[in-house]
Parts: sequence; C-alpha cells; structure tokens
Amino acid sequence: MTRTSTTDAVAAGRTQTLHRRAATAMSRILWASTAAALLTSVHHVYGARIYDTPQRYYAVAIAVGGLALQTALLALSRARDPRRAALARRGFAAVSVLFFVVLFGTVEGGSSHIVAPLLAGGYGGEEPFDALFEVTGMLQVVPAAVVAVLAVRWLRGSRAYTDGHSHRS
Repeated sequence: MTRTSTTDAVAAGRTQTLHRRAATAMSRILWASTAAALLTSVHHVYGARIYDTPQRYYAVAIAVGGLALQTALLALSRARDPRRAALARRGFAAVSVLFFVVLFGTVEGGSSHIVAPLLAGGYGGEEPFDALFEVTGMLQVVPAAVVAVLAVRWLRGSRAYTDGHSHRS
C-alpha cells in the first residue's frame, strides 16, 4: 500500500465515522422532535376543543410539516455527493432548531405559557384557566430543551471532529 492510498483510506474511514455519528445524532434529534410534535399537537387540539378555537389546529400541521422536512433532510443527508449531504445536515439542524426549539419550545411553551403569565401576574385572560391546557403548554419546553441539547452536542462534536481534518460536515 502506498502512502497516498493509506492516507486516502484513513480519510475515508474518518468520513464514514463522521457520517455514522451524524446519522445517530440526527435520529435522536428526530425522536425528540417527534415527542415535541406530539405534545404540541395534543396541547393545541385540546385547546381548540375546550376553547372552541379551531385555528389552533394549524399548530398540528406546522408540527407535522417540521417532522416531514426533518425526515426528508435526514434521507438527503445520506446522499453520495458530499456537498448535498452536508447541505442536508445543515438544513436538518436549522429545521430542528427553528421548529422545535424556537417556535414550539421558546415561543409557544416558554413565552406563552411561562413568561407571559408571570409578567401578567397570573393566567387570567380571554380564556378561562384550564390546568391541563396550561401544563401541556409549559411542558413543551422539555422536548425543546432535549432537541437543543442534542443539536448542540452534535454540532460541537462534528466541528471538533472535523477541525483537524480536511473534510467538513
């Protein structure tokens, strides 16, 4: 084996390891996102029913759309073309964070069901208080935090792994 072929074999091994790690991390993020989508769907369907606000059903469509995008990007991340695969991984990270951390976790769970009531001095508003609705709203922060932690670990690990190598994820 020549020096060049040894170097190529080592680089190919590193690339395979990187792809396996990315696939594992992305699968975990997808599972956590699914938990977030299920919780937010239950929360919004319940809210639509008890408060007679059918516009809340749109949150279910948004959650399903986010999961569909993640699933498509996960599949595309396995492309043979390294540029397409890397672009799909970046897109997956962006969708995961935007939909399930920012939109459902931070804005819907954190802002609407935790911060706003604290600033307002309670849960008195247009709608009567419902404990199950408010608890499921607050709980949206939990799977969002899991998605955030998994995404940060994956992205940091990917960067640390590739910093000393020529291949970038």
